[in-house]
Amino acid sequence: MMIPRNVELTFRAVHGNDKTNLYLLTIRGIIKKIERRFNGRLQDPYPKLRYHFVAPFILYDCTILALKTAPPNVEFQQEILALKAFQSPKFVRLVEYSLEEGWMLLEALNPGVTLREYDISDDEKTKIALSILASTWQPIQEAKGFPHANEWLRSIDTYKGEDIPSSIMNLAKQWKDELLSTSCEEYLLHGDFHQGNILLDHTKGWIGIDPKGIIGEPAFDTFPYLANELVNQRDPYTLLKRRIELLSIGLGIPRIRLIQYGFCRAVLSSIWTLEEGLGSIKDGITSWNLFLRVWEELEDQKKN
Repeated sequence: MMIPRNVELTFRAVHGNDKTNLYLLTIRGIIKKIERRFNGRLQDPYPKLRYHFVAPFILYDCTILALKTAPPNVEFQQEILALKAFQSPKFVRLVEYSLEEGWMLLEALNPGVTLREYDISDDEKTKIALSILASTWQPIQEAKGFPHANEWLRSIDTYKGEDIPSSIMNLAKQWKDELLSTSCEEYLLHGDFHQGNILLDHTKGWIGIDPKGIIGEPAFDTFPYLANELVNQRDPYTLLKRRIELLSIGLGIPRIRLIQYGFCRAVLSSIWTLEEGLGSIKDGITSWNLFLRVWEELEDQKKN
């Protein structure tokens, strides 16, 4: 069993060489132990992986599960805890896991095509996403061991680099403070809900996967879906406005909060990209400028 090279490189960038080297040394033994315990056999990994190793795991009775592993880390552990909390028929089922060894067995979704790949209109995709998103949010009484949205957004205050213009950083700080000080009811949120984390299953329909698990108001959870697959579109501005309109209506959230959180999280995403050395922030720049344009148009409408 070989870890795909691009997955290994991501592990090294995110978790460091020491953790990744230890993972590579131990993962084969861990997988053999899982195979003995469940009387199953690991298959070749799924294609197009980047952030985790995921592969089909076939049990003795031909039941197909999915094994997901990564170097043991807090984010992976929080994903496991979020999966336990998201007891919704609209979400993938966690079968077994090990927090210490960094693996989880999940129900396999067939054919497992993502909403991103599915050939329907963007409006239809958004309606599918709406049918899943709100059903995943859980009362914070169940949310133990998860970060709060303000912990993620704190990076906007602590960023000291020069790659992001000061005018953008100042506005992000202003809006972040205003949003957090006027936050409405909070839930355990998905944290990374977008078209690539919604998969089709022939039996269960469209299913959510890969939660990060974070506490915050629902508006905070909409940015990944709003911004995903925007920059390569023929008219990303019109598409973003339409998505904001549909999510605002479907979730009962004012457009201004979706826009401002979208802008702040686009800036935050760029900060993380810079801090982790994961490449260019070109897409982040495009995203925050698009959210800013939508906000400016909304302000002009108020004046008129």
